Amino acid sequence: MRLSARLLLASNRVLRPRRRAHATDQAYFDHTFTVARGRAPVFARHVDLGGKRLLDIGCGLGAKAIFYAKETPVAEVVGVDLSERRIGQARAFAECAGVGEPRLRFEVGDASGMPFENESFDLLLSEDMIEHVADVPGFLAECRRVLRPGGSILMRGGPLYFSPWGAHLYYQFGMPWVTLLLSRSAIREASASLPEPQGVFLSMSLAEEIEQLEGLNRLTPRRLTRLVDEAGFERRLWQWGPRKMRFLGCLPLIGPLFTASITAVLVKS
Repeated sequence: MRLSARLLLASNRVLRPRRRAHATDQAYFDHTFTVARGRAPVFARHVDLGGKRLLDIGCGLGAKAIFYAKETPVAEVVGVDLSERRIGQARAFAECAGVGEPRLRFEVGDASGMPFENESFDLLLSEDMIEHVADVPGFLAECRRVLRPGGSILMRGGPLYFSPWGAHLYYQFGMPWVTLLLSRSAIREASASLPEPQGVFLSMSLAEEIEQLEGLNRLTPRRLTRLVDEAGFERRLWQWGPRKMRFLGCLPLIGPLFTASITAVLVKS
């Protein structure tokens, strides 16, 4: 094993990886439902949810969609995800929660070409996915297509690639900025030497987490701001995080190193 891979593994003794607190789908569903309950009031301060038709893009296990259907005044919620398995799980969770059609439904679909007519929704929910989108301009154009005039995207994304946790490998390595400090080959080699955990977070193996790293889009705050403006959205809420690093995130050149997330309400103007 190369020296850099050995050093990365050794660093875990001092810089501990994040604990896998959500080892089952049920645990992760419960966690995501609680997170949605905390974020919804932030969005509601900037847009009226009452009587709206909401689309949850990349809904995963359906926790956020189920939360909005059960605990907010939206009229209808649709969840869409590329994974047929996750859509099946989302439907099962919705049945257990006692909520279904016509108030809530789930469909398989790709965010780059959503299976909905033009101007079908008042609100789009996009959480924890913008950093994974390969074609961000295309995604924003598709969002604009399915939104009604004056409709809004409720967005929370991150961690962004250049932030300390942007590699999405915080369950494997505690080293911040790991992809900026070490080569991909060293990271892959070190990852292959780790023991496979029992009850892997969201059913992802270590190799699948490495594969996820390869698909990150390396968005910077400056580029995302430009793309949103070019797509024709008004930035009603536009807040970079984390709050404790916000001053450093404003610094030229090195700002992206300290900007982990974006919370936004974008209005189709």
